[in-house]
Amino acid sequence: MASTTVTNIESKTQATKYLSFKSLMLFIFYMLICYMFMDFVYEPLHIPYLLFSGVCCMFMLMPSAYNVGRNNIESIIILLSSDKQVYRFATKQSIEWEEETDAKLFKRKAKSGKEKKKKK
Repeated sequence: MASTTVTNIESKTQATKYLSFKSLMLFIFYMLICYMFMDFVYEPLHIPYLLFSGVCCMFMLMPSAYNVGRNNIESIIILLSSDKQVYRFATKQSIEWEEETDAKLFKRKAKSGKEKKKKK
């Protein structure tokens, strides 16, 4: 008998092909807040302000490259609210840098240990 295991039963309500309902509501709410603050912006810059705000919101709603299944704003919230000792982004470059740093530190400690033995 073959067993079947359900791994993910979560489904998102889609507003369009690429946009979930939650993302659409967040975009509308964000743009409403930006519209409310438009009085504080110099009048000839109203249109660039709204365009820039829309582009920033679109970036925040894009899928995250580091956290699968989350968008960028959720990744930013996790990064800011989590313990820095436990959670941090791990890219290939950062892992290689940590390995090099650890190797250098290990060599330095080993070298200083040999020097202390020689002095005794």
